[in-house]
Order: sequence, then structure tokens, then C-alpha cells
Amino acid sequence: MNATQMNVLKHKHKLWAVQNLHLLDRGMCLLKFEKADGTERSMIATRAPQWIPGEHELQPVDQHGRLVVWDVEIQKYRSFIVDRLISLTEIKA
Repeated sequence: MNATQMNVLKHKHKLWAVQNLHLLDRGMCLLKFEKADGTERSMIATRAPQWIPGEHELQPVDQHGRLVVWDVEIQKYRSFIVDRLISLTEIKA
């Protein structure tokens, strides 16, 4: 596979991931995204009420393209820029 084909494949996968952000509302997903400093970060995250303790009301993507999620591993809210999403994999319970 040449570099152009790999870029097309990466773009298609990223597009699929962004189009499937709704999976976070149903359960847990493994997210990979590029942080502001350019490093890659992986996170098991959700927006599903049954996985988030206490009262919560998660907003949609804000005007800066940021999405707030619940980081399941550290039990805190985190956010990422949707345009920096590399991949999203649904975790089946």
C-alpha cells in the first residue's frame, strides 16, 4: 500500500469515528486522539448516564469543536477536540 492509499484509509477511518461519536452516548469506547502538544492519547470514555456517577448534563460539541466525556479509568471529566480524533472503538460489555 502506498502513502496516498494509506492517507485515504486513515481519512476514511477518522471520518467513520467522527460520524460515530454517538456510540459514546450508549456505552464505553476506546478513543485515540492527538493532544494539543501533538502527542497521542488513548482513553476509555463514555457519555452514557449509567457509567457516570452523580448528576450530569453533558453538552454537545462546543463552538471550539471540543467534546466533554467521562474518562472511565480515572473517573473524571475530560475533553478532546473532535477534529483531532484518530480512532474510536466501541467496547462491547
